[in-house]
Amino acid sequence: MPTYFCMECCRTTEHLNVTRVAQFVGVTRATMYNWIKKAQVHTVVHPSGRILVCTASLLTPGFARFPGERAAALAWQPEVRQ
Repeated sequence: MPTYFCMECCRTTEHLNVTRVAQFVGVTRATMYNWIKKAQVHTVVHPSGRILVCTASLLTPGFARFPGERAAALAWQPEVRQ
């Protein structure tokens, strides 16, 4: 997988094209482009014009596949034991 610097993650991460990410996540390409438009996933534009999606952004707690799921994921806090 190609690696690029993700400005949102502030590190070098693996990136895939929109079609491969849609297949991996189990959604349509149209859904992926909606998520990109809403900035629900991190992207890098390749010099050729192709949009590549940061795979690390798919694993963050803020990533959500369905409306309302993102807010729930962001509100979730792990239990801290002392």
